[in-house]
Amino acid sequence: GTMTQLLRAPSPVVTFPDIALYKRGTYSLLFSIFAMEETAATAPILVHAAPVARVRLTSAFPRDVVAGGSVSVAADAVDVFGNLADGPVLLDTALSGSVALRVDCCDIAQYDSAS
Repeated sequence: GTMTQLLRAPSPVVTFPDIALYKRGTYSLLFSIFAMEETAATAPILVHAAPVARVRLTSAFPRDVVAGGSVSVAADAVDVFGNLADGPVLLDTALSGSVALRVDCCDIAQYDSAS
């Protein structure tokens, strides 16, 4: 989107020391003089996500499942501003209760859990 802010400058030299961009993406800052056609733009500024701060579940996890049934859940790794993480992120999963691990004939880990 575009955000426009009109600032009155006390002199012909203006400094913007506190510009903060919170949303991941590519931006250019545009500068113009009121009532004139002439504009100036910065080169594109690429804003990366901040360090990962939390995991956000993006799908509902079932409260009940039939023995032998599979469950799935989706999650995103996001920064404090809600931006998706840049690049791959290692997410750990854990099952509560007593957990037993067995490997089936195809070398796929199978978990048995009781809470």
